[in-house]
Amino acid sequence: MRVVLADTVIEVDGWTDDMDQLGEYTLAVRKTPEELREEKERRSRYTRKFKVKPVRFEEHTVVERRGDVGYFLPGLWPRVKEYLKQKGVDYVLEDKRDPSIRPKPDYSRISGTSLRFGQDVTLALVALSDCGIIKCTTAYGKSFLISLICKIFPTLNILVTTSSAQVVGTLYSYLCQENPGEVGYLYGRGNTSHGKRIVVSTLKSLCNISPERVQLLLCDECHSIGHNEYGKAVQRFMFCRRFGFSASPVRNDGSNRVLESIFGPVIQEVDYQEAVKHDMVAKIKYHMIQVHDAPNIIKSNKELPEFMLKRLSYWANYYRNLAIAEFVYRLKKVHDGQILIMVESLEHAIRLHRLLPFFKVAHGGANDIAALQGKLKDVPLDQYKLTAKQLDIMRRAYEKGTLRYVIATMTWRQGVNFKQLAVLIRADGSVSEVNGIQIPGRVARISDGKECAYVIDCDDRFSIWSKRRTHKRRELYSKQGWPEAGEQEVLDDLRGSADE
Repeated sequence: MRVVLADTVIEVDGWTDDMDQLGEYTLAVRKTPEELREEKERRSRYTRKFKVKPVRFEEHTVVERRGDVGYFLPGLWPRVKEYLKQKGVDYVLEDKRDPSIRPKPDYSRISGTSLRFGQDVTLALVALSDCGIIKCTTAYGKSFLISLICKIFPTLNILVTTSSAQVVGTLYSYLCQENPGEVGYLYGRGNTSHGKRIVVSTLKSLCNISPERVQLLLCDECHSIGHNEYGKAVQRFMFCRRFGFSASPVRNDGSNRVLESIFGPVIQEVDYQEAVKHDMVAKIKYHMIQVHDAPNIIKSNKELPEFMLKRLSYWANYYRNLAIAEFVYRLKKVHDGQILIMVESLEHAIRLHRLLPFFKVAHGGANDIAALQGKLKDVPLDQYKLTAKQLDIMRRAYEKGTLRYVIATMTWRQGVNFKQLAVLIRADGSVSEVNGIQIPGRVARISDGKECAYVIDCDDRFSIWSKRRTHKRRELYSKQGWPEAGEQEVLDDLRGSADE
């Protein structure tokens, strides 16, 4: 067997059928409305009782075979290498990697810099590795870490990318402070990348950057990368080393192998418990508000499409929204700090806002307002129109603490820095592991006077479907090591914090 290492594609001459498993994955693809309708009509001809599944499954691989030769991206090489070692397969290694994109790190440029736990190890691993994922809890200091990497490799052209335009703005501002004169940006707001060594860009804007120019690619929130357009966009950058950063490097659609082939395996991990132990993040407790009621069609456990279940169980469930609002009013009596309510849809945000009119609504769904006209006929929707600039002003006010009460859609799921926030209410109901880590991460940042942070969720008991989802969210919180607290404990803790 002969293995050719390269920065672009790795070649294995002598690839066998039993090695195919190394690149295979099963992709969950959401069916189109047309596909669902056709399947429903087809099944209704034979039986009255049936359930159409919203997704179909497809088999894929990240390895291209041409006879006995296998080709794959460098990120998969550690997996293939381990397999060959376990099987005792001997091979001849031919190294064609470019040494110019692997300079020795200049640690003198960060001498005197105070590093957090594990960050020195991360820098060393990035210097030694071709690729890898850094799995670190939210509030770990990814922006700081990225700035250090930019400093210790002063000769490399570095591309920093992420899925959110809001995160790009935050990263750009921070990197400009740490690397003055070297940083440009490229995304919807414009292009200042000409002549800059470090470029911060959204994943959508990568098509406007020449891959040959980039020698090191750093992807924040790399869990966005998979069997999708973002994955294709990053794969174009074949002449550089690639590293990803995420608190939750998992793909709900089953394309984890794509993420791995692009960025490699996890090479460094700092979990929540370690971060708390070293005073890097705030302690988190969670509380579940009990909700027993919902529209009758939901309580009957009738089979409905997933979207309809979400809408009637969460967004338009008056009983659930009222339970959340009543908790907020009890909370306000003892806590005068910030409160953030996270929702999945603009419709849900508006319905909650009707019960909590002193809150502001933050969203990025300006195009959704017209579509809500029929669902919220008695609501003057013009008040919810929000430009990108107004949303940015709202975010900055919330970061400063001058704005206290906000209901936000997923536009604030990541890339925001709310150090003073101690109470986050999850009204979204999502069972996604990514959301279950990213959303609570908004309260994880340490600040003076914040001994503990609280994630408030709903214990939805009104249907089999809702109970199952509640159980999944609880499991994820327990997996993170967050203890559950009763309402009185939460109120007493916050009352004590306010008195100090």
